[in-house]
Amino acid sequence: MHKLLKYAVIVLAALIVSILGIGRMPQFITILAISIATVFFILRKVDKNMRTTMIAIFLAAFFLHIGLSLFLYNQTVDTKYYGFSYEGDDYIYGDFGVVVSNLWRGGIFPRLKDLIHFNLIGEFAPVQIYQLYNAVIFYLFGPCAGQILLVINCFFYAVIIIPVYFICKKLHIRHKVTLVIFSLFLFWPSTFFWALFNFKEPVILLALFCVFSLILRLQEKPLLRDAFLLGVFYYILFSVKGHFMVLIPLIILQFFALWKWKYKGVAALGFSLLFILRQVLKKPLLSNLYVTLSSLPRRFFDSRHSCYFTNTAYFWNVPTDTYLSTILYFPFGFGAALFLPFLLRPFELRYIAANIESIAWWALMPFLINGIWIAIRKEARKTFIMLAAFFFWISALALTQASMGTLLRQKAIIYYIGFMFIGLAIDRVLDSIEKPETLPGRQAGSNQ
Repeated sequence: MHKLLKYAVIVLAALIVSILGIGRMPQFITILAISIATVFFILRKVDKNMRTTMIAIFLAAFFLHIGLSLFLYNQTVDTKYYGFSYEGDDYIYGDFGVVVSNLWRGGIFPRLKDLIHFNLIGEFAPVQIYQLYNAVIFYLFGPCAGQILLVINCFFYAVIIIPVYFICKKLHIRHKVTLVIFSLFLFWPSTFFWALFNFKEPVILLALFCVFSLILRLQEKPLLRDAFLLGVFYYILFSVKGHFMVLIPLIILQFFALWKWKYKGVAALGFSLLFILRQVLKKPLLSNLYVTLSSLPRRFFDSRHSCYFTNTAYFWNVPTDTYLSTILYFPFGFGAALFLPFLLRPFELRYIAANIESIAWWALMPFLINGIWIAIRKEARKTFIMLAAFFFWISALALTQASMGTLLRQKAIIYYIGFMFIGLAIDRVLDSIEKPETLPGRQAGSNQ
């Protein structure tokens, strides 16, 4: 009887796979491969008492995202677009991928600067590496590549809980609070929505938190493998979001100022020699620093003023073309970046959803402030890069953004780093309210 039931389950599973896989076998194989690989990784690297929960959360979030993403594609987008929408960044990446991949398949390989002709971002805008990534996927898989890109984006969004888990472990955040953080990461409304399309946000956030996680690993035990992986993820992050070049000097600063490593002096000397050779043998870095710094206030103002035509613009007409006016404006821009968008004129349903999300963010603000304070006072060595990235990104948005619509998408980085500080605050609050007799039993590094 048991053998018959086993065969019946196998036949039923084969039938379901064959039905779902008709005309979609590359997509199905991609989903199956990355799911199995992630489950295998979790089984090997995650603590025993957390494995089952993490696997269940990952698979639930991943398959939910895939289902919703492909449903929206089938319901709202003409199939001629091969799995990307008809407007916005999604169309820009997909259209470039289709056109350039067709050239490559025909044996035509234009130079990179010639590909600018096919770039819908702007007439003279350089081709982004993320666009080339789309072209490579379309070249490899053909018309179904659009849906494969959606699947990969959903994967990037769901698998972020793995680096988040390792960060929580290094910060000694208990498991039940880690699950709260997972919930915020996977079901925060705006980022949940962006991940349904072929946008950069999922890969940016995943690469950023892999960088955070690997820095924490290197602090405890420097390994060449981890240093290599850190370089790979940082390159990915820099390729899709060049603003994070600022993290390089900050990582170097943390390495030499905060890490305990006996060869630190030798490494500092070697790095200095390499920098001197670079300055002598090639065009010196920062040679036009004065020109760049003198033009920064005007560039910030032009960036904000360009949002004047949107119906959700704010502070776009505040002049900040000098350093003094920029400094005076900064607190207002910082507050707007942290607390907005709260759209006072909700013209569309998504604006109302943004209002609700903003209210939820405001409710978490006490934990955010407390978590940042705890991180600065007690966990500065571990959270230095996260703190630096958090305040750098808020500052960048404060000085360059003046449209609530754009701000909503750009705030994903603020939300996600903020969730780590919120989780840290919740965990330490639980510590403080536990009965005194239970506190000594909690050892450093344990997760309860």
